[in-house]
Amino acid sequence: MQICLNSTDNPYVRSVGGKHIHLLLLEKGLQEILGKEQVQRCYYNRLERNFYDKIKTRLVFFLGGSEKGYLSAQKYISHQLREKTSKLRCDVLNSHDPSAFLNFAGSAVAKVLTFHGYLGRETLEYHPFSPCQRKRILSYLTDLEKRALDNADFAITVDSRIQKYITQEFGFPLEKTRIIFNAVDTEAFTPITDQAKATLKRKLEIPTEQFVVLVPRRLVKKNGVLFAAKAMKEVSNFPIHMYFAGDGPQRNELLGEKLQSNIHLLGDVPHDQMVDFFQCSDLVLIPSIHSGGIEEATSLSMLEGMACGKVVAGSSIGGIQEVIKNGTNGFLIPEKDSAAIAQIILQVFKMESEKKSKITTAARKFVESNHSYRKHAAEFLNVFQQVLGAKK
Repeated sequence: MQICLNSTDNPYVRSVGGKHIHLLLLEKGLQEILGKEQVQRCYYNRLERNFYDKIKTRLVFFLGGSEKGYLSAQKYISHQLREKTSKLRCDVLNSHDPSAFLNFAGSAVAKVLTFHGYLGRETLEYHPFSPCQRKRILSYLTDLEKRALDNADFAITVDSRIQKYITQEFGFPLEKTRIIFNAVDTEAFTPITDQAKATLKRKLEIPTEQFVVLVPRRLVKKNGVLFAAKAMKEVSNFPIHMYFAGDGPQRNELLGEKLQSNIHLLGDVPHDQMVDFFQCSDLVLIPSIHSGGIEEATSLSMLEGMACGKVVAGSSIGGIQEVIKNGTNGFLIPEKDSAAIAQIILQVFKMESEKKSKITTAARKFVESNHSYRKHAAEFLNVFQQVLGAKK
């Protein structure tokens, strides 16, 4: 079976988001099962844009505004993907966003579309469009989603909420969908000893006596980072420090909160360096909120924290509440509730080691059993075989 993975995101150019890591792990798992020669990839590469096009796009942004600039960039991405895929031949195409799917110009027997989120809603979250522009961009991207689904043989979603979105909003047949939760590299993200943790803290220049709360999230509204920052005001009397690993449009708002000395903004951290921060943390916090119709999927950061044998606390929404069993392998907290965040931070800070060990051991075992990258790839392969068999 010849499989082609394609996407407008390229994990070999930029590897910081959950979707990027999903693509890398899926490719790795499929290659281990089928062999490298059976898995090809075709991703948009922004580094291949020529000088003329870069100047043209910037002029469009400057003269035409954010909407025209965004659409101009999308036009270039589409053109590059069509050129890259025109000669590709495969048994199964697995596209990871509607634009990549619609601009695949090669030949595939079966076409499977993976939904990682809500394309239109999430785009509005990340771009400064005016109210009128937001309406037009949402309509444009919703149409992309609809056209892609109209031509897909099967759809995979990373949680049940996204499955509900494509079946109810677009009428895609439920029987042609499968939920496959995100995976984690359980070989790289592993627990370490207290001694190794202390050594790692010294390497990262983090005082060994600090209780480290890691918030591995982009600084955007849906990730609830402002609520996490506000919670730190209530624990300022303890040696508790919060580290934000990620950047984004809410950075200035965080700075505007007059951050205390117990809050640290790390900016974007390459994924291959994130394991160090997970391993030296004491609590991993995923404070996501509902925003603009977006609900957190199966957070990769949540799974990576659990794989490292850490206490993970996340908002009781979306895919988070489908993974965390409150008090058993982590903690669920109400969204948008800084007081509840502060309470869980103090609870874990004061927790007896035996109780903490039970939770972290259960978290690691849960990820090993349900979210290892090889098991994840095998589930994708099962779908590919099923769809390909139905086409022949």
